Amino acid sequence: MALAGLGVPPPGVTVTWARLPREAVTDLVGFLQDGSPLRDLLDELGSEASRAVRDALVAGVATG
Repeated sequence: MALAGLGVPPPGVTVTWARLPREAVTDLVGFLQDGSPLRDLLDELGSEASRAVRDALVAGVATG
């Protein structure tokens, strides 16, 4: 219904629906838990940098 409501897209525009890769996000969140090797490595950058990198990784995986 949504695609029908949008009508015909202009040339060069592709309309697709993406799904959140739940398993990949869940796995990554697990890898980033306190005490994990990846978390320990990121925490060596400092707390703010570690948080920023973790947030960016999760956002990147979630958005593809």
